[in-house]
Amino acid sequence: MNNVKGEKPFCIIISGLPSSGKTHLSIELSKGLVIYLLNSEFVRERYCNSMKDYFDNVFLSTMNQVNIENKERCTILCASRTSFIFDGNSLDHEVYARLLQLLDHFDYERINIRIKSSEEKCKENYSKRKVGSVFVDESVLGDSVFFTPALVWKVNNTDVSDDSFQYIIENYGSIEEYNNNIKELIEQIKKARSKQNER
Repeated sequence: MNNVKGEKPFCIIISGLPSSGKTHLSIELSKGLVIYLLNSEFVRERYCNSMKDYFDNVFLSTMNQVNIENKERCTILCASRTSFIFDGNSLDHEVYARLLQLLDHFDYERINIRIKSSEEKCKENYSKRKVGSVFVDESVLGDSVFFTPALVWKVNNTDVSDDSFQYIIENYGSIEEYNNNIKELIEQIKKARSKQNER
């Protein structure tokens, strides 16, 4: 689903609890829709040794450098009017704020997807996270290296209405059920995009 000339570019932004399956969904969407995946951990992985330093000034300067690089990468994609998925996490407030400005400036369609999952399931997934692990999926267009950083389990109690999202996907059961839901979501997005492009 690469951009056709004259077609409005779009950016997919995924929301969900920590460990609800955002990166898995991003990977599958990138492959299923054949669009670029920008994963903020792609940059963070290169700095993981510096991030282990417990001195505040080293940690903060490293975080700042990661944010700068990710904001630059968002700018390059938007300026080239490339459709893409943004896969970020709770460390990416600055990058996310800049991304929203860029999407407005470059007249992007924003596709907001919410993952619904139970807090218990997410906590279970979170407990299985292997901090510092690196996973590579070379069939992904864009960032094919995925890094698992150390994150603090934190749930934002601000409940956002489902009306704020164009798509809702559930991840309560097995990985097979989640993958089936993802396949259905990909087909829904493809149909919606082709209808939009017919206008």
